[in-house]
Amino acid sequence: MQLPPCFSLCACVPRIYRCGCILLCLGLLACAAGPQLPKLNGKAAIVLGYSTEDSSLYEGGMLYTGLSIDELDGNPITPLGKYDFLMLEPGDHRLGGHCYWRLRSVFAFEPDWREPATLALHLEADRIYTLHVSVDEYKFRCNLSALEERPESR
Repeated sequence: MQLPPCFSLCACVPRIYRCGCILLCLGLLACAAGPQLPKLNGKAAIVLGYSTEDSSLYEGGMLYTGLSIDELDGNPITPLGKYDFLMLEPGDHRLGGHCYWRLRSVFAFEPDWREPATLALHLEADRIYTLHVSVDEYKFRCNLSALEERPESR
């Protein structure tokens, strides 16, 4: 997926006051977000994408959903969250962690929900694998997916 480069936009809006017209400039700077990866040099990168952490208004509170990865090939690792990445040797790898659903509200008393999540991947050299997660609002299912891309397509 090709991400847009940074761009800047300045909009000038005339404002009329007693003493005349003043131009009010509003600046906007927008950039494509994501981690800056080093050169792969024959390795593969696993990146936790933008959908691995989300928050939204829900039933009078805030609903937090997402994915945390804390295991690689059966060994514990420092937990990974949104935009974190791992550089790995090509081959078969298994990621482990959990999906979560948390509602924070003064009106609702829903228990937090966690579900174990595992994803087995066959990694190829010089590829970037971006993980995405979808947790439904009814706490019924957590879907994990990985998108593969070549670094030159970024």
